[in-house]
Amino acid sequence: MSKRTVECPQGHEYTEENTYIHYQGAKRNKHCRKCMHARRNRTARRQRVREDLVKNFGEVEGLKLFEGIRKNVR
Repeated sequence: MSKRTVECPQGHEYTEENTYIHYQGAKRNKHCRKCMHARRNRTARRQRVREDLVKNFGEVEGLKLFEGIRKNVR
């Protein structure tokens, strides 16, 4: 007996307004897509900051600064 899926794996409810059918036939939630893009953007931004710090302050000092920033942001 198959249970009908009412939530995506991240817990967003499937509704008519926020759901679309993926080209492979699976249900997809528009909120999850937004979460995925936001996560990707945060990761890219974090990587750019890390690279800039290493370039400007050197490997060791730049990584120390980066870790300090990350601890304060959380």
